[in-house]
Amino acid sequence: MDRTTRFRVNSPKIIWETVDGEVLLIDLGTGNYYSLRGTGAVIWHAVAQGARVSEIAALLERAYEGENELEIALTRFLEEIAAEGLVIPVTADDEETTALADTVVSGAAFETPQLEKYTDMQELVLLDPVHDFEEAEGWPRKRPTA
Repeated sequence: MDRTTRFRVNSPKIIWETVDGEVLLIDLGTGNYYSLRGTGAVIWHAVAQGARVSEIAALLERAYEGENELEIALTRFLEEIAAEGLVIPVTADDEETTALADTVVSGAAFETPQLEKYTDMQELVLLDPVHDFEEAEGWPRKRPTA
């Protein structure tokens, strides 16, 4: 994976919120929902801020030990969330760096980031009629059918 790559959250298809340090995501297209804790949540927040892969790696290296292990885990995690369609790679045209806040306490134990995926509520999420409406128009203006 190119270390200059940036990812962005695949909005508006993906919505997310952080609750007590856990990132909860819902894919409005599939009805799947996801949970990220610990290192996964740290990486997600860095991605949401527009950080390059190299900047996220540097953040993890400042907080944890084991540079090679961190790089491998980061790459696998970013590939996994991209494969799920949660994030989209974007071309990094600029040289601007992202100022990431050190949200991790240095010396904390490194945990391989895990993406927890749940499919048990797909039907309920997909039944919600709000998904059939134009974002700019909002409720109650229904999206035109093709």
